[in-house]
Amino acid sequence: MSLPDTVKEMIDELVPCMSAPDFNQIFKQNTADLSDSERFLLKMELSRLTSECKRPIDLREKNMGECELFEYQGVSHFLPVEGQRYFEHEVEMQHGVYNFAAYEKILRHFKVRPQTNFDSKTQKTEVEETFALPIIFGKRITRSEERMHYVTDLTIATNLKPVKAKTKDVSPTGLKIKLKLNTILPNDTVVVVHFTDLDKKYKRDFSFKVAYQVRWQKEEDGEIQAGLQLFEPETVGDFVEFIQKFVRGYRRKYRLDACNTLDAARNKLFEQFYFYGAKSLPLLLSVEGTQVELKYAGVQKSNKGICEYWQDEQRISQLAGVITAERIRTALESIGHVKTLYVFCFTHMQNQREHHFSATLDELAATKLTDLYFNFGSNKPSWRVYKIQLEELDLERAWSPVAIPDEAGREIIKRNKPLSATLTKHLSNLNYYALLIDVTNHQARLNYYRQRTDMKRINEINQFHVLRQKTETLQFVEFKFLGMRSEPRYIYRAVVEADTGKQFFSGCTKNISANGLQVEFEEQFNAELGNTVYLDFPELQLTTSEHSLKRVPYQFIGTNTERNICNFKAKSGKHQGRKYFSELSRRKALINQGGDKRIIGLESALHNLFAYSTSQSCAFMSKPAEEHFECVLANAPVATRLNALVEKFRRQETKQLEAALIQQFSQYTLTEDQHDFAELLVSYNEGKVRVVAWLTNLGNDKARKTMINECLKSGVCWVLRVDVDKSYPPDYRHVSLEMSYLSMYQPAAKQKLEKMISQVCSTLTLTDITTEAFIRFNYSRDKISEIIDQQNALVFDVFD
Repeated sequence: MSLPDTVKEMIDELVPCMSAPDFNQIFKQNTADLSDSERFLLKMELSRLTSECKRPIDLREKNMGECELFEYQGVSHFLPVEGQRYFEHEVEMQHGVYNFAAYEKILRHFKVRPQTNFDSKTQKTEVEETFALPIIFGKRITRSEERMHYVTDLTIATNLKPVKAKTKDVSPTGLKIKLKLNTILPNDTVVVVHFTDLDKKYKRDFSFKVAYQVRWQKEEDGEIQAGLQLFEPETVGDFVEFIQKFVRGYRRKYRLDACNTLDAARNKLFEQFYFYGAKSLPLLLSVEGTQVELKYAGVQKSNKGICEYWQDEQRISQLAGVITAERIRTALESIGHVKTLYVFCFTHMQNQREHHFSATLDELAATKLTDLYFNFGSNKPSWRVYKIQLEELDLERAWSPVAIPDEAGREIIKRNKPLSATLTKHLSNLNYYALLIDVTNHQARLNYYRQRTDMKRINEINQFHVLRQKTETLQFVEFKFLGMRSEPRYIYRAVVEADTGKQFFSGCTKNISANGLQVEFEEQFNAELGNTVYLDFPELQLTTSEHSLKRVPYQFIGTNTERNICNFKAKSGKHQGRKYFSELSRRKALINQGGDKRIIGLESALHNLFAYSTSQSCAFMSKPAEEHFECVLANAPVATRLNALVEKFRRQETKQLEAALIQQFSQYTLTEDQHDFAELLVSYNEGKVRVVAWLTNLGNDKARKTMINECLKSGVCWVLRVDVDKSYPPDYRHVSLEMSYLSMYQPAAKQKLEKMISQVCSTLTLTDITTEAFIRFNYSRDKISEIIDQQNALVFDVFD
């Protein structure tokens, strides 16, 4: 992840000032226009760049002439004479300290890539183990304090005899230690740990013999590892303070254990692939007796199709008439944490008004109208099948803390605050979360056609007419996708006059952001890329007296082939344009999220609920350069039959499901606006799951049903719908703090993560459509119930 441009521009200016006594004042003056998050990122980067560097520079492979051994501050380099002079100049600029700022500038000068190796074999192993962990949406392992990789000798006093051990990680109130094989420290027992090396090295007036409680123990890599927690820390305050200062003082030398941050950042980034490509619509509901209120819907580009389908001719959403109290009550009677309901829908135009119809299988069976409804509705282009997954709203899932200890900085403390009282109050009135998933197979619509029916009863279908909503009661919360951008853009038209120093041009803005804008000029814009251009905003100046919008400096950074649409970036330093457009962007965001009705934090809460509560599973395909396709699976933390099935595939370690997905989708070439899907038949028999066939690839429906029947003879089967989309670049706003933290304490792990994410090309969304497929292939309701019961029994009480 690259730093925001506004942050990068200030780094070279501020690094030499870090040792100045008035640095805080200088920093405050130069960062007045930055957000709290940008200031935190800048401080983290300045701290990293000014820390002492021990990495050698070797230019012998650059063929720059004869290189000589050159030593500085105990580090040996191989540099030519010119390189030695440049090295000394850069170190002098850093007040005689060989730090990372000097190191990276020297490498840039000689066009050498920085070292990306891990600092130790142990760190590499831990990072590789972290990458091997399953991807679980919503999973965050938070820590209350920083842990540091540090090895020192210990003697542990037990009831039997003293035990020798070594630390692996240390923190103010905990230890991770390694012991010899066959050494057992029973869980929950209290032992006395003597830090023998620290006791010899540091003479203090407190004891280095401290009581710890054993929390866990496991065998790994031919040794016993154990986790210890300080017992009654309030009684050893001086020792705790010493370890805190010790970790803070040596954390760059020995490196912090940031694997939990790495795991959280990885999970968040894969969540972004799923979230911004998801076609499903998240809804927040209030259900009280017979009263159901659809309060909020999370809308974005990828799921607008569902929203538009349920709008009438006046663009008023009719969804409130679909998710009714009676249907919710029926769904809640089913077994499992996540309740499932299928709704069969179509629309009908009459007298220039659009009418929506919806029915469940139970409702159709009760009225004996199943065949008539399916025959009439499935013949319409508007025929849709929706899967509604419903679960009780857990407010704790609406809050996602940053997986960085609070002591890392004030911005972390700010971000780790729980939900605000105002947001909690609004969400506390809601009690259900629903996910509306379109599982329509348009090519299989004829499968719903039953035997010839009595059309004289056609008017009876009117009982499934969706009760018309005359006013909009559902509030749409729009998620703004940024991808690799550091801030949102908004469409905005305003007159602009540009002065290049040689010529004047007139134009109009197309879109704006806090730190840049796009302008369409009346004629070809003649200026060199990179030049400073002064922009006037005469119309906007009439709207403000606080900001001067004349001769505002911008850098010309891009244009189209006709050179009439140009991109500009605000220059660094105090900038009236940045201040004005920041306020304007905030007003635009407010309007997009409901104006005065907007609740601060609601977008993030809905985003978190989507990641934590989704009942879909995912797979992600990547294509490393000149290598075969790879595929990784991801689960939501929600207990469903689908998640249990995917977990069984993972535990078999045969990568059978991943191989099937690669075989089916590796040849797909999709643009961002294209989408496709396929249906997969999976069986469970004799304790193993296996991929049977891609139903989509079979020649006709008769062959598909024959394959399903054969599968049912030998075990239980699932039908999965796999939607494939081109992966959107992830929204790095959500991991900016984690990535900054990793760049300081585990830079090699950060780069490995960035490389992994950059190679992801396709997002595959898995939805269990067993019930819908069996309805479509005309199996009886009793047979469908039997299959679902068998699935429930075989996945050990994990339900859909």
